[in-house]
Amino acid sequence: MTNWEIFSAAIEIVGTVAVVVTLVYVAIQVRLNSRQIEKTIQATKTQNWHDVNESFNTWKELVLASNNSEIWIKGLNNLDELDRNEHIKFNMMAATYGWSCWLFYHVSKEEGLFPDANNNIYGDLYKHEGYRSWLSSQEINFTDDFGDFLKSVKERVGEERYKIGESSSLTLGIY
Repeated sequence: MTNWEIFSAAIEIVGTVAVVVTLVYVAIQVRLNSRQIEKTIQATKTQNWHDVNESFNTWKELVLASNNSEIWIKGLNNLDELDRNEHIKFNMMAATYGWSCWLFYHVSKEEGLFPDANNNIYGDLYKHEGYRSWLSSQEINFTDDFGDFLKSVKERVGEERYKIGESSSLTLGIY
């Protein structure tokens, strides 16, 4: 064996060891990166559900603030019974509730859950005549998929309505 052959064999061995070390390093990095991605995904899911919960809590706080529960109930039954100031307050409460439902719909969809995981929430939107009227005036503001979903709920609910004084998820047992 010549010096060149020995040198070539040594270089080949060093190259092979370098490739193996590099592959082990890359495998370790991929594994660590995968764990970090899983943690980030879980944190995002947790944050999304926290946001949904906080959004509904904001709505509850608005409704339960002084005199707002009376305005909320009055508006649910008939928007025409609200004076100008009451209508503004009802609009804020209804918009907050609508936003909460939109967020719930999209988070459920992202999680791979059936988008109407809680049909009562969406059905209640259309069973109250006042909220149904409010929603109808807002339909252009909904994204296509959520708007289409709400239209399907509206069709499913049909003419079914709550009677004045009948409790639902929108009244929080205030009656």
